[in-house]
Amino acid sequence: MRGGLIFWADLVGAAKIVAKLEAFSKMVPANLAGFFKPCDYLLAAAQKGTKLQAGVPAAAKL
Repeated sequence: MRGGLIFWADLVGAAKIVAKLEAFSKMVPANLAGFFKPCDYLLAAAQKGTKLQAGVPAAAKL
């Protein structure tokens, strides 16, 4: 298999995905805004500018 969701996300960039999710959360009723809340891993990748394919370091998984 080539590509996939994470491959696509890295092409787009985590920061752009977070920005879109935040925009979507403002367009829906308040009770649905949490549906578009990005996960901590995506937020961290966006802030650091890292690729999602890098994964979580082994020490962080413990």
